[in-house]
Amino acid sequence: DGLPYYDYDLEDQHLLNRDLVPLTMERLKPRLLGYPNRTPTLYYMASRGCPHSCAYCHNCIYHAMWGSSPLRLIGVDRVLDEIEYQTRRFGCIEFIGFSDDDFFQRSPAQFEHFASEYKRRIGLPFGVMVSARSFRRDKMDMLIDAGLATVEMGVQAGSQRVLDEVFNRPLSIVKTKEVARELGEYERRHGLSLILDFIIDNPWETREDVHQTVRYLLDIPPRTLLNVFFLTYFPGTPVYDRAVAEGIIKAFSLRAFRPYTRARLRFQRNWEEVLILLIRLLRMAVRRKSTVMDTFLRLCVSRPVRLVMGLLPRSFFAGLARGVQLVQFTVLRLMERKHRREMERAEAARAA
Repeated sequence: DGLPYYDYDLEDQHLLNRDLVPLTMERLKPRLLGYPNRTPTLYYMASRGCPHSCAYCHNCIYHAMWGSSPLRLIGVDRVLDEIEYQTRRFGCIEFIGFSDDDFFQRSPAQFEHFASEYKRRIGLPFGVMVSARSFRRDKMDMLIDAGLATVEMGVQAGSQRVLDEVFNRPLSIVKTKEVARELGEYERRHGLSLILDFIIDNPWETREDVHQTVRYLLDIPPRTLLNVFFLTYFPGTPVYDRAVAEGIIKAFSLRAFRPYTRARLRFQRNWEEVLILLIRLLRMAVRRKSTVMDTFLRLCVSRPVRLVMGLLPRSFFAGLARGVQLVQFTVLRLMERKHRREMERAEAARAA
């Protein structure tokens, strides 16, 4: 609680937008449009640390260094004081995004205090991240009453083998599906936005592992959004050490950094991996239950189609994946432009 507030002072700050220009509030506002609501968002961390020790994440390094990675919570009143201060300072914030690794780690008493005081003092819609391991309905109900609008949960893979043997996430697929269904009920009844995170292009997956992830995606609530990340090898993590030892990547160097953070298929150039990208695109574009879309995707994952696709070269799927990603990028840009125009019209109406 003794740490200073985040330094959002714009003095002597600049923006590189073709030319280097002073960063003003007017230039900053259009760049505060947070995902997925595309509204001016203030991101904030009300805690440090994570109880989990996933093999791809920096938190596992803290566990290795200190024997544990204790969760350090910022006091509820201190959190609200800072959010009040920053929202007044910006003057345009419409959404608060809590970036804590697992917001649900707080005790029920702290939750109750946070929910009542946030609703009274802040009153803006907000989003949190949760683990299926820590999810509880009583805590969820408190947050919904306080204005919770978005929940993000990490699933990472639909294969239990990958979760256990590669990612060191000893959390059952059955449990994540159960929590996703419960969150889907909140989505249906309260308009909650649900986002699930997945990691793809993992060199230790089999084609069957990827197929299990596709099947998982077909069974989640229809309006669920997907975050799909390419596996990144952060130096020092078990995933990095294993990849170097097996010759999958070279040891870290600044010149070779790009292979660690990539956005193209390298290892899983197959039909199932392309389907994951396609499902993400369709869910982002449609955002509603569609019998036609569901029938199409289940046809794509059927055994006859998989057998035929298995005959095609890996290069075909690499190109197909890039095409899907290009369409996704275009859709996102169009959505951004639409939201910016809406913001500009709203600003003009307020000024008038």
